[in-house]
Amino acid sequence: MLDCGILQKIDAIAEGRLPEELDELTDLGRALFRVNALTAQPLAVVVAGGSAAFGRNIAGWSEWCVKELGIDNASYRSHLLAVGKMLRALRNSDCSIPQFRKIFSLAHDKQLTLSRLPADRLPAFLSHYPELDRMSREEVRAAVSAALAAYSPSSTPPSKHWLHTVSTAPFCHAF
Repeated sequence: MLDCGILQKIDAIAEGRLPEELDELTDLGRALFRVNALTAQPLAVVVAGGSAAFGRNIAGWSEWCVKELGIDNASYRSHLLAVGKMLRALRNSDCSIPQFRKIFSLAHDKQLTLSRLPADRLPAFLSHYPELDRMSREEVRAAVSAALAAYSPSSTPPSKHWLHTVSTAPFCHAF
């Protein structure tokens, strides 16, 4: 569990009160690294939820992102939206909790790559690549590209492709 006082510690540093002791620096550094590693995912879920709330009003959603969330970079905003939509779709699909957590804990660039896959195909994809978290970004991109090529009309019929034949564990939707 994260230290609930992390924001106060960040504010203290912003005010010029810098930690000096190695133990304090170590604890704070670990906490900040963990917070940083887990910030994009919840933000992506928020951005996608906002998009759903605005419906087809893309200009309104974009303005909300800028004014309320401070996300003025359109490219970053679209990346967050893609990842957030994927995460939200996974929670509404046959994705198991461990599979959801596996995707949630991945680096943002890997999540963005995975967001190219249809959400209903991700459980099978994860079953085929159980070590996804240990794969490089390039390996993830190659695997996703191969899976997408398998969906194209000119490829092997879906019933013959691994992504459609991998069985997945029973699913649940509760946290």
